[in-house]
Amino acid sequence: MTRLFVYLILTGGTWYLSGMYRSFPLTLLFLAEILFLSLLAVQTAIFRAAVSAAFASKIIYAEKNRECRCRIHLRQKSVFPAGRVRLTLVLSYPDGRRKFSRNLYGAVGPRGESDLEFFVRPALCGPVRVELRRWRGYDSLSLFSAARRSRELMTIAVLPRPFSARIRDMTSGGADAGFSGGVNALTRPESSADFRDSREYRPGDPARAINWKQSARTGKLYVREYERESDEFFTLILNRSGHISPENQDAFYEILSAILSGLLERAAAVRVFWRDGEECRLMNITGDDSRRNLFYRIYLSKPEINSRSGAFPPVIPGAFQFDADLNWRRDQILIHSFSRADYPSEIAGKIFYI
Repeated sequence: MTRLFVYLILTGGTWYLSGMYRSFPLTLLFLAEILFLSLLAVQTAIFRAAVSAAFASKIIYAEKNRECRCRIHLRQKSVFPAGRVRLTLVLSYPDGRRKFSRNLYGAVGPRGESDLEFFVRPALCGPVRVELRRWRGYDSLSLFSAARRSRELMTIAVLPRPFSARIRDMTSGGADAGFSGGVNALTRPESSADFRDSREYRPGDPARAINWKQSARTGKLYVREYERESDEFFTLILNRSGHISPENQDAFYEILSAILSGLLERAAAVRVFWRDGEECRLMNITGDDSRRNLFYRIYLSKPEINSRSGAFPPVIPGAFQFDADLNWRRDQILIHSFSRADYPSEIAGKIFYI
């Protein structure tokens, strides 16, 4: 409005001088200023209808406390020169604990496309809802503007940090075997025919498992993984007790991730049960991709409610249980009760015997 007010004052001054001095050139200048102002108003109206804005991805995955990049795709169908665009974003968690807005500015040329990037550093695990609430287009001099509401939505699935619980088998005296009497997936001789895959080196991996050829080729340390002698797996039952409290929610997800990582180091898969409303869900976790999808499905699950279809959690001998109070059990025997404030140090400094 300030720029438009200044422009109108200058145009009025031109009109006044052209009349006072009866100057034909000033009269032409005044008419040109009026015409130019009219074209800017038309440009804004067309720009509002010709420009579209949409998220490049409807869902992206991010890690807690790490910056993630998001993109908005702008497209203009008209032949008018580029104008400025202001986008209003609203970011929020589902329970309303945190909600804030952000304005982004960009531009797009005639019949052109462009990407507008912004960065988010999520501080809590869970789904972050990003709403493109409205956008406002401006003419080339930002004298006029026209707003339009939008219903574009994107979800940022914020995953836990890469914790891993150190788990030992009590029946093997705390040895590193995956199961009592079993063979560790990293220590099987390389001559075996059941080679599974290679992955990046993690602290604690044995040196004899390093894949030196791939490490030399990529410049990073990789270790060989082999199939286990059996298809044994663990079972983990999640009991979210109706609804995870906001205080425990972040800790619940990070401890769950650490437990899954620890169990996957000792078994080929982990079967996870949880309640989605009245429905009982099951998912097999075998690696990072399935674990990422598990968290996204849990994020979108409804609060647990009593079901008439049967008891939950199901009774499975040898199954692990993890509940909303951060208690980890096996066959109802407590393995560890985590503290919401100190769980990172507990995971890093403790060995859990199962």
